[in-house]
Amino acid sequence: MLKKIQEKAKDLRRLGYSYREISERLEMAKSTARLWTHNEVVSEVGRKRMNNLIICSQIKARHILLEKQTKYQRELVEQCSVLREQVRYSQDNLKLFLALLYWAEGAKTERRLGFINSDPEMIKIYLKLLRSSFKVKEEKMSALLHLHEYHDRLEMTKFWSEVTGIDKNRISIYNKKNSGLRKKEDYKGCIAIRYGDYRIFDEVMLIIKRFQGLKI
Repeated sequence: MLKKIQEKAKDLRRLGYSYREISERLEMAKSTARLWTHNEVVSEVGRKRMNNLIICSQIKARHILLEKQTKYQRELVEQCSVLREQVRYSQDNLKLFLALLYWAEGAKTERRLGFINSDPEMIKIYLKLLRSSFKVKEEKMSALLHLHEYHDRLEMTKFWSEVTGIDKNRISIYNKKNSGLRKKEDYKGCIAIRYGDYRIFDEVMLIIKRFQGLKI
């Protein structure tokens, strides 16, 4: 009886069955299935079956991972109430948002606003907050665009002008030296937004200072 089970296990292995499948089919420990069959040569049909099993297993694993990620994202959205409701924020709220963003990415050495980043979305929200919080004179707004030698100057100037709403004539270019690193795909350069109003700068810095002393 034992010999028949061993031969059946070997037959299954030659046909491409995994140790787990053999153990389940013949109701034995997986370690026993491995011990009895690990020396068996898998047939061509068996190898194809094993490859299909691997592919199916990978697809199943991706589906499981996707389901877990989807569930996690859904739970996160449901649990996080921050900015969930689309409400109209007061000017003070907008100034606070602006100040916190400026604290992280803005220049503090001169009494003028200077904000630099390569992320178009961050630049957009910064300018949206600035324009919504204060009366900004567009003619005083300028930008310095940092580009590598592989960038198309006209294309990048047009792109950032559309992102910022700043006239192309007020966007100058700084040519960065070649660092020897390979070209970054989809990298649009880095832009520095300048606005020379010391009163706005001083108020933003005051809000930052007050936030530093916030008691929580």
